[in-house]
Amino acid sequence: MSQAPFRKGYVDTSFGQIHYRTAGEGAPLVLLHQTPSSSAMWDPVIPLFGREGYRCVAFDMLGFGNSAQPTSKPSGRDYAQAMVEAARGLGIERADVVGHHTGVTIALIQADLFPETVRKLVLWGIPLLPPETMERLRIEGPATYSEDGSELVRFWVNRRRMSRPGAPIDLSVRWLIERLQMGFNTHWPHNVVGETDHAALLQRLRHPTLLMCGQLDRSTWEGHLQAQALRPDLPAVEIENASLDVADEFPEAFVQAIHGFLSEELPAWA
Repeated sequence: MSQAPFRKGYVDTSFGQIHYRTAGEGAPLVLLHQTPSSSAMWDPVIPLFGREGYRCVAFDMLGFGNSAQPTSKPSGRDYAQAMVEAARGLGIERADVVGHHTGVTIALIQADLFPETVRKLVLWGIPLLPPETMERLRIEGPATYSEDGSELVRFWVNRRRMSRPGAPIDLSVRWLIERLQMGFNTHWPHNVVGETDHAALLQRLRHPTLLMCGQLDRSTWEGHLQAQALRPDLPAVEIENASLDVADEFPEAFVQAIHGFLSEELPAWA
């Protein structure tokens, strides 16, 4: 029987148990997913980061996947603190952090409020979204479900539209399962994204940071370009033909771009 490419486990925090996937030994690397995903979205890249010499840990963020479900809406600080406590529970005091969409928001908040816990940041798809989109996310309410379950079809169709044409069906299946795992609370992380001043966080940021995106990641491509204009001092990488499913589409290119950045020596000021 072949060995699994990564291990799974739980770690205790003041917010409840946090579920994680991990592989490899070496420099700690934390992966933070999008909404309504979980650490499962990182399955293709976790063992690759392990192979490159990282202790790669992908958490189900608070309220996602198999992690603890809070009884009231967490703040941005809560989401970030839960990740800091989970990492410390695994003996990690400082790590490189990779964020994707909502994971970018939480990574930026972590770097702002708990700067000593972050070495370098990698941000895929920073949510510098139009004001009307941010307001919609800020005031979004709980998910609703009708007797005939028609919402499930709507969720499915919307997710297929977000993916690149011809994306494997199993990606949509995984996403739908993860959305249902969140119950009625998919709006909580969206509210936090909508409430967060990403431009201010980005301008205050003093950690070495890599900006990443793909032109087919339609919801955040323009934000990626805006981030470069706000912080022209930060390196940027685009993966051609990549969408929000980059970890599934181009795992090797994704890992190698990040590895190249993380393996550079820290500047003297960091």
